[in-house]
Amino acid sequence: MPRNLRRSQRSRNCAYNLCLFTWADTRPQARTTRSLAVRHIQRRARCTTSTAALYAVLAGFPTDGDA
Repeated sequence: MPRNLRRSQRSRNCAYNLCLFTWADTRPQARTTRSLAVRHIQRRARCTTSTAALYAVLAGFPTDGDA
């Protein structure tokens, strides 16, 4: 009994004309970058970003970038 071994055609992106920089420009930009301390305080205290940033500064945690 012969088997049908043809694979179904999968839809693929046209990668041959896709420039990496063009693709990167179409990606949504990240909102504001919050430091790890601000994100942690915001998650634990359920407060706004500005309040969490104030708490982090007052506690002495680094708040610049994502360090």
